[in-house]
Amino acid sequence: MHPIVRAAVEADLSSGERAGLHAAAARRLASEGASADRIAAHLLVIDPSGDDWVVELLRAAASAALANGATDSALADLRRALAEPPSERVRPDVLLELGFAESYAGDPQAVADLEAALATAVDAAAQVSITLALGRMLQIAGRNREALAVFDRTRARLADSDPSGAITLEGAVLGAAQLDAETAGEAAARIAALRRLTEEKADVPSSVFGTLAFAAVMANEPAETAARLALRALEGAPKLLPEAVDRPPFFYHACIALTMAEQFEEALPRFDEAVADARRLGSLPHVLGLSCYRALLHLRIGNLADAEADARVALEAGRRPPGFHAALALAVLLETLAERGEFDVAEAADQRYPLGSQFPTMIHAGVLLASRGRLRLAELRPAAALDDLLAAGELFARLRTPNAMTTQWRSDAALAHLALGAQNEAKALAGAEVAVATGFGVPRMLGTALRAAGLAEGGTRGIELLRQAVDVLEDSPARLERARAMTDLGAALRRAGQRIQAREALRLALDLAHRCGALALTERTRTELIAAGGRPRRLVLTGLDSLTPSERRVAQLAATGLPNREIAQHLFVTARTVEGHLTHAYQKLDITSREQLPAALASRDTDITAPAAPLG
Repeated sequence: MHPIVRAAVEADLSSGERAGLHAAAARRLASEGASADRIAAHLLVIDPSGDDWVVELLRAAASAALANGATDSALADLRRALAEPPSERVRPDVLLELGFAESYAGDPQAVADLEAALATAVDAAAQVSITLALGRMLQIAGRNREALAVFDRTRARLADSDPSGAITLEGAVLGAAQLDAETAGEAAARIAALRRLTEEKADVPSSVFGTLAFAAVMANEPAETAARLALRALEGAPKLLPEAVDRPPFFYHACIALTMAEQFEEALPRFDEAVADARRLGSLPHVLGLSCYRALLHLRIGNLADAEADARVALEAGRRPPGFHAALALAVLLETLAERGEFDVAEAADQRYPLGSQFPTMIHAGVLLASRGRLRLAELRPAAALDDLLAAGELFARLRTPNAMTTQWRSDAALAHLALGAQNEAKALAGAEVAVATGFGVPRMLGTALRAAGLAEGGTRGIELLRQAVDVLEDSPARLERARAMTDLGAALRRAGQRIQAREALRLALDLAHRCGALALTERTRTELIAAGGRPRRLVLTGLDSLTPSERRVAQLAATGLPNREIAQHLFVTARTVEGHLTHAYQKLDITSREQLPAALASRDTDITAPAAPLG
C-alpha cells in the first residue's frame, strides 16, 4: 500500500517468512495474469531453489525490460535466473540472453557469458548468433585475432551440418579480417573465393554481400558494384536476431560501403533507424558505435553540425569511447573543428583520445591519421601534415587498399608537398589520386582529386582542372567539397585577372560554405571575394547557424514533439541539460515556444552573398 507500511511489515518478518510470502505473492500475481515485471519484483528477493518456473518468469521480465530500454533491470532478472539455477535444458538459453543483454549494456562480462553460451548451445542458428555477438565484442575491444579465431572455430564446426551458417560466419570473419593490417593479407584470397562462391551458388546467405561490398570499396572497384552488393545484403538478409539492439556485422559493412559509394539517401535512413532502435532499447554502447559511422556520413555530405554532434556523442556520452570505432568519431571531430578554425579545441581532443596508438593496425587508425593531417594543413603546418598523411598511406598499403574508405590522403599529401615547395611530388600524388578516383567513379572523390591536381598544376592547366572539379561536384550532395573547389577556382581566376568570373564562383562558394557551417572556408572565401572586387554582406552568425551541435540536436528532437525527459533518454544526458540547451536555442532562434521550433529549424539566411547596395 505504501513504502513505509511495507517496510514496517517486512521488518517484523524473518528472512524465511519474508521469502515465503514473496514467493506466494509471485504465484498469486501470476495466476491473476499480472505483468512479468511485477512478478519478477518478488522473485528477485526469494532464495534460489532450482525452479524453472521462476527462471521462465524472470526471462519474460528481462525480455520486457529490454524492449522498454531498461537494460539494468534485464540484467538483474537474468543474473537472478542464472543463480536459480536453471535446468540443463534451459541453461543455454539463459546464458545466451544474459550475454546479449550484457553486450547491449557494454558489460565486459558479456564475453565470458557468451563463451559459456556458445559452449552449451546445440542449435546451429543459436551458435551462429552467439558467435557473431561474441566475435564483435572481442573485435571492438581490439582483440581481433581472438575474434577471428572464434568465428573460424564455429564456422569449421558447422561446415557439414549447417553450410549456410558456415558461409555466414565466413563473411563475418573476412569482414573483420580486412579491417586489420595484420590479417588483411590472409583474408584477400578467402574474400576472392567467397566472391566466386556467390557467383556460382544461388542460395548464398545475403549477409555475406555486406563483407563483399566493403571489400569492393577497399579494392577500388566501381562504386556502383559496391552499392549493388551492399543493397543486396541489406534488402535480402533479415536480422539474425530480431530482438537484438545491434545490427549484425554485415549491416555496418554494407552501410559504410553505401556511404563510400555516395549512396547517402540509402545509408542515412538505415543509420537513423538503427540509432533510434538502440536509443529506444537503452543500449548506450550501440548508440555510440552507430554514431561514429553516421558522423562520417554527415561529414561527407557537409552537415558539419550533425557530424560534430554524432562524433561528440560517440566520444563523450559513455564512460569510455566505443572501441576501435571511436577512432573514426575522433577523425570526424578533428575535421569538423578544423573546418571551423577551432584548432586549439581540435588539438586538445587529439591529445585526450589516443585512439590511433590504441588500435594502430586497424583501418580506422589510418583514417584518423589522414584527418589529423588535414587538421595540420588547416593549421598551416605542412611538414607535420605530410608526416601524418604519409603514415596513413603506409598503413593503407599494408591493408592492401588503394581506396581506404575513400580517405584521400594522396590529395592532401599533394597539397602539403606543394606548400613545402615540392611541386613535382605534389603533381605525382595528385595524379595518382585522380586515377584512383576515376576508377571508383563517385563525384565527391573525383572532384576532390581534380581540385588537388589543379592546385598542384597551377596556371591555365590548373584552372582547367579546377573547372572540371566544380563541374563534377555540381550535382553532388557533397556541398562542402563543392564550396572548396569553387573557392579555389575563384581564387585562381582572380590571380589570372578574370575578376568577373572569379566573383561569380566566389559568391556561390561563400553561400555554400556558410550553409555548411565551415567558418574557416567561409572567411577565406569572403577575403578572396573582396580581393576580386566583390562586396559581400557582413556575415553574422545568428539563427540556426549559431546553435552548437548539442543545442541543434536537442532542438531537432524537441521539434518532433518529444518531451524533455524522452530527449534526455535519447541523448543519455540529464533533463536539466536538455532544458539548458533548449533555453539557449530559443534565445538564438528568437522564439519563445516549442511550437515555433519546426519553422525556425527549417529557415535559413540564404541571401548572404548578394552585392552590397551602392554607397551614398
